[in-house]
Amino acid sequence: MKIVWFLLSIIFIIVFLIGCTYEKRFSIWSEYHASAWNASRDKFAFARGYHIFKSPTGLSRFPDGGTSKVLHDSISFYVFDTRSGAIQRFDHFDDAKKSNLRQFWDITIAWEGNFIIYSIKTRVWDRDKKAYRDVDMGRFSFDVVNNKKEALSAEDARWKSVLARRPESERVLIKNIMKLSSKEIDTYTKNVTVEGWGLDPLEYSRLSTREYIKDLMNLEGDQGYRNAVIERLGKELTYDEIKEVLEEFKLEMKKLESSDRYKYLTYKFSIEEIEERLTDILQRHEKSDAVE
Repeated sequence: MKIVWFLLSIIFIIVFLIGCTYEKRFSIWSEYHASAWNASRDKFAFARGYHIFKSPTGLSRFPDGGTSKVLHDSISFYVFDTRSGAIQRFDHFDDAKKSNLRQFWDITIAWEGNFIIYSIKTRVWDRDKKAYRDVDMGRFSFDVVNNKKEALSAEDARWKSVLARRPESERVLIKNIMKLSSKEIDTYTKNVTVEGWGLDPLEYSRLSTREYIKDLMNLEGDQGYRNAVIERLGKELTYDEIKEVLEEFKLEMKKLESSDRYKYLTYKFSIEEIEERLTDILQRHEKSDAVE
């Protein structure tokens, strides 16, 4: 009888492990945490957090939806020039422990002349005390003109000046003050590429070009994943190869329209958006060839 129970236990463990799986492709979640205009309102600084993960599937989703497999968790600081449309990432912090605590970034950001003054805190789980504790990751100054970063002490006059300028209502909770809304930042940065953000999310997939094309056709992953794939294909494929991919998309959509009308209508908008972006890349190739 003991042998039977032992074998059943082994079978249960194997089935459980096989059932604990994750989505094939990752998703990208991002959020703005703080933002501020400079005095002339032609540049703004902001912080943006990134969370790259795979959602649980199968038994991994029970009993409460499951826990995602975290691949990357970080926050980056940027300055955007509204006149030129140029963006610069001037600082970056990784969550090396992949703690899944993306909502706990605590950011302050402000301008002092041509200097961006900012601070960052995070929150970690203290296993010994079985409670969260705040971790102060420092205060910094970034010289936009000379492209130079400097650490500041809590007693630094520039840091104190930033705190003193806060309205009384903001001094109690100075973190994550948004002088520009997320929608405004999205509007200004809509043409910034994945590479322009300083990211390479596809390092977490490493598929072949043909597999990436297939992923686009099957709408694998989320929009962030597919945007990264489109940019990668734009770099790796020639003009003629991109044309072939577009023709392949059109043929697949025609087949789908005649075989599965419901699926065709469901996919139509997303596929057309992908085709539009690939066509934009094709046109850039044409302009580049014309210049050469």
